[in-house]
Amino acid sequence: GGRTRSATGIRCVLWAVDRGWFGATVAMPGLRPVAYRVEACYVPAMAAVRFLFAHARGRLSRLFGRSTIMFCGEISFGFYMLHTLVMRAAGYPPGSAGALAHAGPLALILVGTLALSALVHLGYELPAQRLLKRWVTR
Repeated sequence: GGRTRSATGIRCVLWAVDRGWFGATVAMPGLRPVAYRVEACYVPAMAAVRFLFAHARGRLSRLFGRSTIMFCGEISFGFYMLHTLVMRAAGYPPGSAGALAHAGPLALILVGTLALSALVHLGYELPAQRLLKRWVTR
C-alpha cells in the first residue's frame, strides 16, 4: 500500500543522500579511491531508477516483473560468484580477454555459468532458505 511506497521512497532518498557523500569526493581526489569517485557519477541515475521501480508502474515494471526475469535476478549473485570458476575451468584465467575475442568460448562460459548458477540456487540456496525459515520460526 501507500505506507510501503512511502517507506520505499524515503529509503531511496536516504540512499541518494548517503551516496551523495561520494559525489563530494569527485572534487577531492585524495579523499577517496578512484572507484568511489567513478561511482559518484552514477548516483543520480540509480536514485531515479530505484524510485521508479519502488512505485512499480508501467511497461518496464511489468517486464521486470515476469517470472523469467525474476529468476535471473535470483540467480544473479550466484552468477557473479561462479563466473570466474567457470572461466578458469574453460581455460581462461580471470582478467584475460581471450574468451571475449571468440563468440564460441564466450557463449559456453555464459551458458555454463547460467546453468551452474541455476543449479546452485535451486539445489543449495532455496533449500537452505527453507531450512533456516523453519529453524527461526520454531
